Amino acid sequence: MAVSTFTESLGTIQLFGKVWPVEAPKAVLVLLHGLGEHIERYEHVAAFMNAQGFGFLGIDLPGHGQSGGKRGHGPDLSTYLDVVAVAREKAKAYFGDSPLFLYGHSMGGNIVLNYLLDRQGAGFQGVIATSAWIKLKTEPPAFKIGLGRLMNRLYPAFSQPNGLDPNDISRDKAVVQKYQSDPLVHNQITASTGISIYDKAQFIQNFEGPTPIPLLLIHGTADPITDPAGSEQLAAQLQGDVELQLFPGLYHETHNEPEQAQVLNRIADWIHQHITASA
Repeated sequence: MAVSTFTESLGTIQLFGKVWPVEAPKAVLVLLHGLGEHIERYEHVAAFMNAQGFGFLGIDLPGHGQSGGKRGHGPDLSTYLDVVAVAREKAKAYFGDSPLFLYGHSMGGNIVLNYLLDRQGAGFQGVIATSAWIKLKTEPPAFKIGLGRLMNRLYPAFSQPNGLDPNDISRDKAVVQKYQSDPLVHNQITASTGISIYDKAQFIQNFEGPTPIPLLLIHGTADPITDPAGSEQLAAQLQGDVELQLFPGLYHETHNEPEQAQVLNRIADWIHQHITASA
């Protein structure tokens, strides 16, 4: 079946999305990508999941990829949660009653975890969060957070470089080089995005209680960007169907590491198990 694209309005922002379909899907993954990147960096992930019998759909976040908006800018976290709801409805339109699984990486991992804990994962049968932005490896000092809050009040769309080192995403130099030459990748973050995601990371860190739906957390132990201790802490604090998978030595983009097949197989196996469990 042919890959297709779509656009959808969210307020004044035009969102860009892409669908990788399969015949009679066993399940569907709905993707939220990380800061500064876009869904087309996940073509190989979509192809892998298609081979497992899973449909795949992603939307570029506001200010990212081919979606509209100032680069790196989201008005607030509720806007990002609304993107999840838009993606959910598009997945239903394309795939009917197939079970939906929400999949987020890095900043997208933060967003899907907030959708899980704040909106109870409405419409999904499970959530996968890889290298989630719960704790940063190097947390910003208090004075920077204070300045960020002040700027968020005065000029929320103020932008600056996000400070990410491309060499930290993967040990595969070809992945790094492709990332650096990708015209749809940017290095910007605005005051509102930074403060919103930071505050919601604190919310995740402090959350204790049951998970509304099953959750799979994946992290590389050598991630130089987001701290695997954040995923470990959340797994320990949540009650219910929560699994944590740590991959020794892997960097931030576990799906783009030399061992990516192990990571993608772990995700696919977990989905297969939870389709069976809910059948």
